[in-house]
Amino acid sequence: MNGYNLVFISLMPIFGHSFSPFLKFRGGKALAVTAAMWLALFQFEAAKVIFGLLAIFFAIQKNDAWTVNLVHLCFFIYGKSNIYFKILYFE
Repeated sequence: MNGYNLVFISLMPIFGHSFSPFLKFRGGKALAVTAAMWLALFQFEAAKVIFGLLAIFFAIQKNDAWTVNLVHLCFFIYGKSNIYFKILYFE
């Protein structure tokens, strides 16, 4: 499976945990679901990056919300660059 179907399928659990209809569209940060989705999409090659970023940002910051947002942002940048370099050099 690839393309827009994969994007839709991978984002729905994140939205489901963030905006749960059972909690009147209030939910959590969906950190575990997001990490699991990234790990599944990158076949566990990104586990070191995720846990390394979490360790660094948790050591630097005390606010969990900023830590989670920074990890998501850094990992999004990592994912985009990883996809770009795979297309550029390996295909």
